[in-house]
Amino acid sequence: MDYRRRLVTAYCLLAAFLLLELAPLLLPKPFYVDWVNHVWVIEYYTQYLREHWTFPPSINVEQDFGNPMPLFYGILFYPLLAFLSLLTGADIAMRISIAFLLVAPVLSFFILYQSIVKNPVFSIYLSILTNFSMYQLTNIYSRSAITEFFAYQLILLGFSFVYYAFLYKKIASNAMLVIGCLCIVYAVGAHPITFYTFFVFIFFVIFIFILEYNLIFYNYSFVKLLFLSIISFVILLPWFINALIFQDGLIISNNLLFYFPQSIDSFLAKIGFLYVDKRVNEDGLFAT
Repeated sequence: MDYRRRLVTAYCLLAAFLLLELAPLLLPKPFYVDWVNHVWVIEYYTQYLREHWTFPPSINVEQDFGNPMPLFYGILFYPLLAFLSLLTGADIAMRISIAFLLVAPVLSFFILYQSIVKNPVFSIYLSILTNFSMYQLTNIYSRSAITEFFAYQLILLGFSFVYYAFLYKKIASNAMLVIGCLCIVYAVGAHPITFYTFFVFIFFVIFIFILEYNLIFYNYSFVKLLFLSIISFVILLPWFINALIFQDGLIISNNLLFYFPQSIDSFLAKIGFLYVDKRVNEDGLFAT
């Protein structure tokens, strides 16, 4: 009976956690000025797709609310949401996608942890802790840094799928490996800088993981992952080539990283448990 009560408590905490994260999406309003910019670009792709059944080679930046956005940015993010936007409209498509990416990693990590520790209560708490991020909620509801949010959540989702595929040789493992790699590719295509930063920190973890499980010599999953990585690189190669050729004009991606002590880019803000972006206070209630 005691275990059953602890399990019910864990499920209630999980439901409350997801409800608190998702509830603001029900408000019929933008959360910051960049929310409108992202919706505008998604709608741009949607209308072009509806009329031409392909995607635009460039964006008319004069109409883009003073926010020039070449296709080096969000190269896979906007086309992906355009398909959903055909059915729902751009704003609803973005809200549905955000909701999915808030929920999906929680479930994928629960499955991963449950397969390792064989304890549903502990697995629920671990999955909540892994996915709790005030910074990510700030990216949605305060800054509307939607592409950064998508990239980070897709990395989380992809990492859990790939890790599971390596650990367990089941019928679904190959599918999980492919889905995990696709998530990583879309993370690169949503916000490359997020992926670059992630790779710097995760490289040593991957290296140790390969050595620990002797993946190079004894595990065919490593060969499959290498093959999928090569295919993914080929898909993204045009983006890399253009980024290299036009790097002098891509100030945001190639200049020195700027530091804003009063904003969410502050070091204290990044490691803090709770933080409100000072720009939100200055911009008033509309931005919250």
